[in-house]
Amino acid sequence: MLSQVLSQLRLDVTTVVSSVLGRGPSPFVQRRPRRAARVAHTPSLGRPLQVDEVIRETEDTVSLVLSDPAGPLQFTPGQFFTLIVTVGGERLRRAYSASSEPGALGGRVRLTVRRQPEGRVSTHLVAHARAGDTLTALGPSGGFVPAAYAFPPHVLLVGGGSGITPLLSIARHLLACEPAKRVTLVFGNRRERDIPFRAELLALVAAHPGRLVVRHVLSEPEERWTEGVGMLTRDVLDRELDGLADALGGASADDTAAFLCGPEPMMRAARAALRGRGLTDDQIREEAFTSPASAGVAPKGPVELTFRVDGQSVRAVQAVGKTLLEAGLEAGLDLPYSCAMGGCGACKLHLVSGETTREGLALTPAERRAGLVLACSDRALGPCTLERPR
Repeated sequence: MLSQVLSQLRLDVTTVVSSVLGRGPSPFVQRRPRRAARVAHTPSLGRPLQVDEVIRETEDTVSLVLSDPAGPLQFTPGQFFTLIVTVGGERLRRAYSASSEPGALGGRVRLTVRRQPEGRVSTHLVAHARAGDTLTALGPSGGFVPAAYAFPPHVLLVGGGSGITPLLSIARHLLACEPAKRVTLVFGNRRERDIPFRAELLALVAAHPGRLVVRHVLSEPEERWTEGVGMLTRDVLDRELDGLADALGGASADDTAAFLCGPEPMMRAARAALRGRGLTDDQIREEAFTSPASAGVAPKGPVELTFRVDGQSVRAVQAVGKTLLEAGLEAGLDLPYSCAMGGCGACKLHLVSGETTREGLALTPAERRAGLVLACSDRALGPCTLERPR
């Protein structure tokens, strides 16, 4: 026992001498534990929304009218909510746009879901969603909103299939709140029975004569069909827009802003058609809710990243096939995100140095030029430094 006391005394004396000589910290000063260099990741778990109604729009499309027990739901026309749904034991996220306008439905929101080929969540919701269910939701999210722009007199909406959902909310808002604006909708579907909201669109045209024009285009029409025919390719869109010249009231390119939502081939065709008519990229807004495909140039090995967050520099490694967001989350960073599919812009970061694949559709051309990237869809092509935009 005496030997242990003497040994501890020698250790304490050595520690004090080392401190006096500047070789170590003072034993008489209480040291705070060092803060971890990484920021703990605390992802949002979403909030519960109740399914009040399930409305069958078509054979493969339903609208879910959702309410928040905490109070009225706030959102902007064109925004979406991300639903977190468990299918087969796996938690999956899918983004669905509001097809209703803010303030309608007694403070509730209507999300419209169309069954997609091999779509696990859409198939589950179309088949199994029932009034009284509770769904977990994030949002609202997204910058596909008219409030962000000084609109010219004419707004052109081009939608395909379920792409009508945000466009319908935008159209309702413009007609109700922008009395000087005119709206034209070109809406493509497969068959007449596949057209969602047809009666609602007819009612809107009747309520706003001379301000709203709706042109339906079907790829597989029946013989009695009298409107547009074909897939919404560039040739078909050029033909339809030429045919709408009188209805457009001679609107020029400078007088028009365009909102596009639908399958990527349709949006490529619409972009080309509108650019051919003199619209600039800044006049064209797009929305898509498909997971971005890899650009095919991502590196075949791990890549070192540096994230600047809250004054700290945190190093991360982007594994093969991973995105910037996945690399940051795996490094313990609490990075913002919502849809995780390149559609909302919640995850945007400033690229300080390096190069990324530049995927996703949520950023405007001006934001791209300013060096912003989408963490949830972009992949680093080499070492990169990123920070949250100021």
